[in-house]
Amino acid sequence: MATDVPMRRWMMIFFLIFSANASYAQTQLSKVIPASPVAMELTKYINYPVNLSNGLVQISIPLYEINEGDIKLPVTLNYHASGLKPNIRSGSWLGDGWSLNTGPSLSRSINGGVDELYYWNFDNDMLPSYFQMQQVVEQKKDIALDEFNYSLLNNSGRLYFKRTANNQLRPVFIPVSPVKVNLPNVNDYTNVINLTDAMGFQYSFGGSESKYKDYVYHTYGSSVSQVPTAWKIKSIFSPLSNRSISFEYADNITEVPFYRMTDKVVMLDNISCQCTDKIPLIQVDDVGMNPKYYNYDLTAQQLQLVDVYNVTLPTGYSFPQRSTETITQFNSYINKISFSGGYILFTKNEGGRPGLTSIRVYNYQNTLVKQIELIQAVSGYAAMQLSEVRISSPYSTEIQKYSFQYNGVMSKDTRSLDKWGFYNAAPNTTLVPSITTSVQVNNFPYPGEQKDISIPGGDREPNESAMQQGMLTEIKYPTGGRTRFIYEAHRYKDELGRIRLAGGLRIKQIQQVDDAGQKLYRNFNYSVNGNYNEGWTCK
Repeated sequence: MATDVPMRRWMMIFFLIFSANASYAQTQLSKVIPASPVAMELTKYINYPVNLSNGLVQISIPLYEINEGDIKLPVTLNYHASGLKPNIRSGSWLGDGWSLNTGPSLSRSINGGVDELYYWNFDNDMLPSYFQMQQVVEQKKDIALDEFNYSLLNNSGRLYFKRTANNQLRPVFIPVSPVKVNLPNVNDYTNVINLTDAMGFQYSFGGSESKYKDYVYHTYGSSVSQVPTAWKIKSIFSPLSNRSISFEYADNITEVPFYRMTDKVVMLDNISCQCTDKIPLIQVDDVGMNPKYYNYDLTAQQLQLVDVYNVTLPTGYSFPQRSTETITQFNSYINKISFSGGYILFTKNEGGRPGLTSIRVYNYQNTLVKQIELIQAVSGYAAMQLSEVRISSPYSTEIQKYSFQYNGVMSKDTRSLDKWGFYNAAPNTTLVPSITTSVQVNNFPYPGEQKDISIPGGDREPNESAMQQGMLTEIKYPTGGRTRFIYEAHRYKDELGRIRLAGGLRIKQIQQVDDAGQKLYRNFNYSVNGNYNEGWTCK
């Protein structure tokens, strides 16, 4: 059986190189703060579907489903198999790549300054003035809208809050959606956001208590503010059946899920002066607190490494401090889901174990009807993997155990990254790749000369093998059967028509083996001409 589906990948790569000519001024780059990272009792094999547009295998394990009148809410374990990024840590909930779906969600990515404090709504018919643009450069104002992402029971998409000429908020959905927005606090979404979908279901996100939001201390310019990055689902209500489901959360905890490295190259050139050091002088961020310095040697006709303790900058010049930072978030996690037929309790850090350790389902008489135990393994610094799921019931002595195998453990907090942020095992000391550029050499007493130089840098090319480090490779079932996952890197055709590796993984083969040893292989082949093919093999 084969299916042909058009498949195209468009990719853009950006490199930032800072240079100063005759004068140097330091400005801080605008930041993007991501939102906070998290089977019929699995008695039968799951036929894992594959997204045919990107090769992403959808690994989802149903744990329970709440049926509250016309509201149906599945609770599932999900694994995202597109690859792990080393500088996104495991968090303290499940483990690398895993998330627990317990209901609708609403989060945002902060682009530059947070909108409610810094967004400047320029008149669409007027070009910004020099003063207005200077306000943006100095991070006193911001013109980039924050991006909200929502997921409801039957709809998902992106949401932006634009401001009208009279400074009123106007929601804009991408793609266009019949979802309606209601803000209890007029013109203010920082506390509560209510959404209503096309079927009439009403969703209330956030609340006055901090545990109903994830938040960060956001720095923009010279100001630091506590701002929300996620609004937790508090209730779902159906006017048709007059039924509802409510959600409760544990208090916020401090986490560092992201470790940001913004390495840079800074160059001083085209300066005519009687300087102690030769010009150009180049600074390359390096591992540790001390960067490397290079200047151009006219005799050797190449860059030479300069002893950091002997670097003398021209009068009035300075190099900026490195901007490596951790992003600290204050996140809350689901604690209880209540419905008319009972409730579900979620327990974290039980018995000294890390992460979410148990999910217990009770009926309306407070009787335990189902228990799900999760076992995580912690390996090294900031790395956690979900190793087992055990499902039991007080009505049976049988314990169903599902185990997970991985391709080792993903490295953390490293500069061994490709251009897409995936692990490539390169021994990099900087994230800036090697650069070839032209400089103006004005070393006294020589006249100005134009020279081409190559600045040493890191290897940012993808590595298909290294990219698979830490990935889920096998799920083993209580029956003795198992499913194995074989991945490969994405590919694209460059401007010269060459096939090149890209960051991120797609499924290459799914191997299903039952308890009798019979095998079913699903093979996935991709074409640069846009054709996709899936084949089945039984053994």
